[in-house]
Amino acid sequence: MTDRSTGQPAIRRVVVDSLPDPMPSHHPHCVIAGDFVFVSGLVSERRADGSRIGVEDGQAGRVHDLRAQLHSIFRQLDVILRAAGSNKTHVVDVQVFLLGMSENFAVMNEVYGTYFEANVPARTTVEVVRFPSEVLVELKVVATVGKTSRE
Repeated sequence: MTDRSTGQPAIRRVVVDSLPDPMPSHHPHCVIAGDFVFVSGLVSERRADGSRIGVEDGQAGRVHDLRAQLHSIFRQLDVILRAAGSNKTHVVDVQVFLLGMSENFAVMNEVYGTYFEANVPARTTVEVVRFPSEVLVELKVVATVGKTSRE
């Protein structure tokens, strides 16, 4: 996919109407450049009341459910990849930003393994100190479009 006037790879920004704007900066859900899809960082979705999936009010304060947050992220990822003409078998790289690596890595790895069951993509997992919202995890994904896949 190239721009005929410049011969450079065409760049297309994709915003999925059925998903909320990613984060408050109103950037696209993904950018397609040539044969690659660059998915903007994904965190768990907000509910209609403004609260986040996987962040609940409990008797002892906020309760964070990493599994619920990851399932929300993977649901969004499926929608975004489909809108870009791709799917999870075309994912080639995942960057995981995780709060509390020692407490949360095993759970993250377990849920991640149910989404990417075979031919897993390259992955980097980095511990972060905090996020601008009350989440435990953010994923940044690169996939291909077209006929190439990891299968």
